[in-house]
Amino acid sequence: HTFDKRLADGTTTSPVHKSLALPTSDHNSKRTFCTLTRSMLQQRLRNKLEAAVAAILHAVWPWANCELWSDGLMAMITQAGNCYTLSKCILCACGTFVSSPPLTRLLCSLKEEMARFLTDYCRAPAPLDPENMESGETYPFQLTVPKLEAALTSAQDKEICVRGLILINPHNPLGDIYPADDLMSYLQFAKRHKLHVIMDEIYMLTIFKEGVEFTSVLSFDCLPDPSRTHVMWSLSKDFAASGLRIGVLYTCNSEVIQALGKIAYVHGVPGPLQSSVAQLLRDREWIDSEFLPTNRARLLAAHTYMAGRLRSMGVPYLDRASGLYIWANFQQFLKEPTFEAEVELWRALIQAKVLIGHGQAFLCPEPGWVRLVFSEKQQSLHLGMTSCCIPFRNSSVEQ
Repeated sequence: HTFDKRLADGTTTSPVHKSLALPTSDHNSKRTFCTLTRSMLQQRLRNKLEAAVAAILHAVWPWANCELWSDGLMAMITQAGNCYTLSKCILCACGTFVSSPPLTRLLCSLKEEMARFLTDYCRAPAPLDPENMESGETYPFQLTVPKLEAALTSAQDKEICVRGLILINPHNPLGDIYPADDLMSYLQFAKRHKLHVIMDEIYMLTIFKEGVEFTSVLSFDCLPDPSRTHVMWSLSKDFAASGLRIGVLYTCNSEVIQALGKIAYVHGVPGPLQSSVAQLLRDREWIDSEFLPTNRARLLAAHTYMAGRLRSMGVPYLDRASGLYIWANFQQFLKEPTFEAEVELWRALIQAKVLIGHGQAFLCPEPGWVRLVFSEKQQSLHLGMTSCCIPFRNSSVEQ
């Protein structure tokens, strides 16, 4: 609580009564109210008041370390030092007099719920620690270790310092799902060259075809280089909640955790949102029996519809079992096989009110490939695919 200077100096002319509500050990069933009157806020009693509040905090938050700053601000930090952001915002915000008990514990609750959620859905061999919150082609665009070695050598020849490898599984924009053996070979490659691996598993629950398995690196009994392997996940794609801007980075590297903690200080998640997300992830019965089956069925139906439209247009595409998009080859519609012609097609589609992701934006090595997002209702997909044909009216594409 930041004390108003006028109250602290005793210069106000009318009695002031404010209450500071603090949680008790029986999970918020009771509250301890500390009435702060004008007389208590006078400068001569300020030190005693701060000591009293610190004693109360120590009694009701035995897991916390309370520290009084010289400027009168009170900070509450957990023993592990990882709940300071939310607690300081609540206790130190100017004009804050009532601290709702659930809010002060949301950060811990959310981290624990995230850890339990990833433990289950990534099939980790052991519960994840909430405090730790990377030969020839058999299919197109296949990622292989020889390709990684060649890319690393090429970068080194250009005097480019490579520090890490970013892997997206399931892949964006291809929709590929890396087998466990391939994942392990990528991790071993990174270990040999002392590279960090940033494993983006943000699409892990978007697999919509039966019999297709997803393997998370968190499911491995032993990682080749745990301190350099970092896993990211978010609600944005799997729960269709991009606007919430909330996710998790799981790592065993304490230095990375400390560095990200400094960044997170200015990118905090509102307390009520933390509470809502924790409750959502806690409801596994609804997630498993209602949300995921419904979401997968809708994705499968949308994918089937768009794939059918592409086949009718004579457009080659990668038939994959995950993601919210299809990687399709529009090269036949380019005026010439160049990236300039690809951008021209992309702009023509925008004029037709259809926004796609063109291949050059994804660093595709050949022009003409596009990413088509299908995670929409069929009416919208029909309108989009129909509008998509407008720039091709002079071609052989059936309207």
